[in-house]
Amino acid sequence: MVRFRYLVEDVWKGVALGYLLIAVAVALCIHWYFLIPPPSYSVTLMAVAAGLMAMRPENDGAREVVVDGSAVCLCDR
Repeated sequence: MVRFRYLVEDVWKGVALGYLLIAVAVALCIHWYFLIPPPSYSVTLMAVAAGLMAMRPENDGAREVVVDGSAVCLCDR
């Protein structure tokens, strides 16, 4: 059980998952740029993004800029 916890922690803190989460956020921003979603969708996604940012505080500067930029894109609509 302890090994599983460390495995999950390693995956959560891994660089690959961080880039995957950023890619999903950017893809949603691009998709929603052309197709305007209902107002509650973007607010919900911003809340999820804020929660993920709080759970992954070790992001470096470049990743923080991309995540913050995607949050601004969500606010634009």
